[in-house]
Amino acid sequence: MQVKRFVANTLQEAILKVKKEMGKNAVILHTRKFKEGGFFGFFSKEMVEVTAAIDNSPLTVIEPP
Repeated sequence: MQVKRFVANTLQEAILKVKKEMGKNAVILHTRKFKEGGFFGFFSKEMVEVTAAIDNSPLTVIEPP
């Protein structure tokens, strides 16, 4: 399983990054908003962090006896 963190200005941008890099089968595990930059809390910019995962292991088929 591959887990990766994506940071963008908006949730939509972050989801586009996830789909572009990990594909449509990626699963979003967590999202959060945070403030970045600024000076003592002033002039900071609100950003979005998305944690996504994808399982790259091959599927195992178990046949009944």
